[in-house]
Amino acid sequence: MFYSVASPDWKPGQPLSPSGALLFRSRSEAEMFAPEASSVEVAVRFDERRRVVLPRGPVAWSLPGPWEAPAVANALGGVTVFGTIPAELVRRPAGVESGAEPSLAGFGGWDSLTMALLA
Repeated sequence: MFYSVASPDWKPGQPLSPSGALLFRSRSEAEMFAPEASSVEVAVRFDERRRVVLPRGPVAWSLPGPWEAPAVANALGGVTVFGTIPAELVRRPAGVESGAEPSLAGFGGWDSLTMALLA
């Protein structure tokens, strides 16, 4: 299981777009990266040899067919995914109410420079 920070317009039931597909190994890392944005759980595993992320756990069986996306890891253990992550693999962390939205003031979204530096 990885954690990510969803873009401000993300809603439960939507896929995670490549612009927001920077994955962290812990929820606290994701929340420290962008404390004003929503954190989400992402049910994938990183195959370092093939440089892809793959579905992980029982939720993977809900996908209509095989899925994988290219990805790279950085020196800090984060993973940048270069493909859309299906909605079935993305959910709010346990204990986060679906109606509770953090303030997104000051969140300007990701830019390619930020993503490149973190990759």
